[in-house]
Amino acid sequence: AVRERPYAPVRRDEEGWVIDSLETHLEGAETVERGEDNIGLFVVQARKAFEALEALHKELFIPQEGRYRTPKGELGFPNMTVRKLASDGEIVLAVPLADPREAKGIKVKGDVEEAERYIEELGEES
Repeated sequence: AVRERPYAPVRRDEEGWVIDSLETHLEGAETVERGEDNIGLFVVQARKAFEALEALHKELFIPQEGRYRTPKGELGFPNMTVRKLASDGEIVLAVPLADPREAKGIKVKGDVEEAERYIEELGEES
């Protein structure tokens, strides 16, 4: 979805191919004013996804601490998987088709009220 201040902005190279998906919360990525958010459907060969996840786990997991070597100690899916696949030369496509209201995250009480309003609006429009 193209929206204001996307929660997990998609990054593209100069030719328009997806090269990264950033996480503003888990990874502390800088917020962009307007861009594509990584909500929606992810289609990938299971083997490729599992290989990427296994490689990320081996690279980043700290067994003694029971956490990942990331800012919040978590393995961010799909962002880190998208980044790994793209860096391995796999083609990652993103098509911004979702309504931006469908990308509403809920972090604080006011977000619940906003999400309720969006659900009501979307229901009236359909």
